[in-house]
Amino acid sequence: TRIKRTSSLDTDKTGNAPSHVYKVSWKGADWWQVGTYTGAQPKVLGKWEQTPGYDFDMHLFDNGQRMYASKDFYDPVKDRRILWGWGIIKNLDGVQTMPRVLSWDPKLRQIISSPIEEQDYLREKVLPTDTNIRLMNNETVSLSKSWPRGAGIQCEVEVK
Repeated sequence: TRIKRTSSLDTDKTGNAPSHVYKVSWKGADWWQVGTYTGAQPKVLGKWEQTPGYDFDMHLFDNGQRMYASKDFYDPVKDRRILWGWGIIKNLDGVQTMPRVLSWDPKLRQIISSPIEEQDYLREKVLPTDTNIRLMNNETVSLSKSWPRGAGIQCEVEVK
């Protein structure tokens, strides 16, 4: 998968930037590795090598605890890479995950994923909000049982 080139991605302090990401589902987990790919003539294998200044290690993207057999594709309309896979949820088999946009963060030097913008259209109204809840050490608060299963939860915490 080619890394999208932007002004923040062109080079780093070494003057280099990886050109591609290699992603593989292997041994029940999903892994990724960045490097530089140099193409070759048709029917000839190109060259995959370490980009100077970057590690060439395989990094764990998901350990198979939440997702497996992920696939990604390029969306030419919105110029983005989208990933989805099969989710692992207790008592459910073969659950398709929600699609996520993959991007490269040059400062963190890692792949990050975020929900696709179209997911915003799936949301309706904001559910009830509890405010000014005080928690003492080791105290828990249960969420309302009237919330739908799988509802997105947003929580802001202020520590004093």
